[in-house]
Formats: sequence, structure tokens, C-alpha cells
Amino acid sequence: MDSSRAALKPDERGFGDAPAKSQGKLALALGVIAIALSLVRGFVYLISVRRLEREVARLSQQTEGFSRLVVGAQEQSQTLAQQASQAAANAQAAAQQRDLAKQEQSNSEAQAQLARQQAVAEQQKADAEQCAPAPAKLPRQLLLNSGGSSFRMALIVSAGVEPRKAR
Repeated sequence: MDSSRAALKPDERGFGDAPAKSQGKLALALGVIAIALSLVRGFVYLISVRRLEREVARLSQQTEGFSRLVVGAQEQSQTLAQQASQAAANAQAAAQQRDLAKQEQSNSEAQAQLARQQAVAEQQKADAEQCAPAPAKLPRQLLLNSGGSSFRMALIVSAGVEPRKAR
């Protein structure tokens, strides 16, 4: 029996080692699969990270572009505000000039009216003088009509005296 036991022992070892070997192979296979899955997962993660980095870089460039546009819009807005302020100042100056011109026109019209009134008064005075003989003109007319000497006439004219008083 000993010999049969000895014969059985190697078989028993074969049957007993087989499940352990198959479990070891299974564990090794599962380990390799786990490592492969981890590598695949890491590769996918790396690809995602690179894709996100590219997206962040693109968004960063886009943000810089928008920042430049905002700065340009601010400068343009400031320029337009300055132009609007200048236009308002020009409009105010033009309104002041217009008001001054209206005032000058009113003054000119008042002066013209005064000049017309003075001209009418002078004309009325001249018309009144033509209707009534002036005392200074009367002696000259008399002297011209009288046949007196030229000395007497010069004396009368220069002195403004009537001819009767000059004799």
C-alpha cells in the first residue's frame, strides 16, 4: 500500500497543483487585464487633458482678442465722448454768436429808426425854413436888389447886419 500511496501522491499533487496553477493564471490574467484597463484609462485621461488644454488655450486667445476689442471700444467711446463734448461747446459758442448777432441787429435797427426819425425832423425843419424867409437871408436879398456899393454890401454880408442899419 505504500507503493500505491506513493503512486497516488504524485497524482494528488497534480490534481492539487492544477487548481492552484489555474487560480494563479487567472489572477495573472486579471492583473494583466486590470493593468491594461488602467493604461487605457490613463491614455483616455491624457487625451482628455490635452484636449482640455487646447480648449483652454483657444479660450485664452479668444479672451485676449475680446480684451483688445473692449480696449478699442473704450478708446473709441472716449474719443466719441470728447468729440461730442467739443460739438456741444461749439454749439454753445454758435448760440452765443447768434444771440450776439440778434442783439447787434436790434441795435442796428434801433439806430436806423433813430436816423430815420432825425432825417424826418431835419426834413421838416428844412421844409419849414423854405416856407418862411430866414432873417439872415433877407438882408442879402435886399443887398442884391439894391444898387449900393460893394463895400457896403461886403460890410453888411460880413457883419450880418440889415442894409438900413449899415448906412
